[in-house]
Amino acid sequence: MITELPQDPFDTACWSSGPFNDARRVFAEVFSHKEIKELRREVRRIGTYAFSEKLYKKEAPCDVLLDMKVVRSALAAAHALRAASGAELTPATEPVVVRLVDYCCGGGKPDAWGDFPRSLTIKEYHHPYGVFATLFRQGSLQRWVRDWEALVEAALTPGDAGLRLNVIPLCIGLTKLLEAAHLIWVREGGGGIKPTGGGGKDASADGAPGAAVAGSAGKRKKGM
Repeated sequence: MITELPQDPFDTACWSSGPFNDARRVFAEVFSHKEIKELRREVRRIGTYAFSEKLYKKEAPCDVLLDMKVVRSALAAAHALRAASGAELTPATEPVVVRLVDYCCGGGKPDAWGDFPRSLTIKEYHHPYGVFATLFRQGSLQRWVRDWEALVEAALTPGDAGLRLNVIPLCIGLTKLLEAAHLIWVREGGGGIKPTGGGGKDASADGAPGAAVAGSAGKRKKGM
């Protein structure tokens, strides 16, 4: 008797609690597995070590390979949502106050600095789905996955792996995708802070990085 395997369109069964058909649920699983600040840091470090003679040892190889699969699932979910809309903020003509409810995870104590996106422009911050559309115009899903897997393999390979990748745009693109996915999860997927409605800390920018953000600003503190 042949048992039919359940559908796993986003390849999540190998690292999460099961296969999911909802792309936004995949984002919830991704950021329940690892915080955005940790994923952002790991992508940057892997990109650095991929072209180094040294072996990446910041984390155990098995953990790095697991996170490779996590990011691969995030890529697949983002590709499925590349034409979607939602999670938008209305840009203001005057400097806009950054609210924790718009970007900060609601689990545990809010981490205003760790959750704040470092690579997105103001426009991308307001329209995170647009990040997916832009990235997948630059390259197919298969190409992004292939390049990401090659980057991880090179970081875990001692010596020169002979990698032929433009690592800076690759790492920036992956970071943008993860940060946009995190914003969507916070704003639409139930991962954000619940507004108090009374102007308290949960709903305001108190403690947030840069209480007022000029509409012409491009990037945030510390880049990648």
